[in-house]
Amino acid sequence: MIRKYSKVQWASLMGEEQNKFLFHFQFSLHKKMDHSLLLDEFLKRLQRIKFQDGRKIVTIEMEVENIVRKGEEVVYDFNIDTFFEGECSEDWALETMEAALSKSIVPFNWMKISIAI
Repeated sequence: MIRKYSKVQWASLMGEEQNKFLFHFQFSLHKKMDHSLLLDEFLKRLQRIKFQDGRKIVTIEMEVENIVRKGEEVVYDFNIDTFFEGECSEDWALETMEAALSKSIVPFNWMKISIAI
């Protein structure tokens, strides 16, 4: 059973929503980490993704599907629904999001991002 704990949305007033991609993001954090800063950090990183000509993500919806405590870690399971301005490929969007999240200040034990099926 999948329990939906929360949903966060950020939308820009600029541009038109054209390309929609859904990603599945899993990661692990130490149980003593301040998890309240987590969503803010994600949104900051994802909002900074831009094309070379300045176009960017127009809308981001993040939905927590599952949170599991395993010993010294907490494993999160997210769906990230994005709308990009202009034309871009699904592979480019995946690589760019993975690069942005891997530069995060959040100390992940591990992380995995993939295109949702």
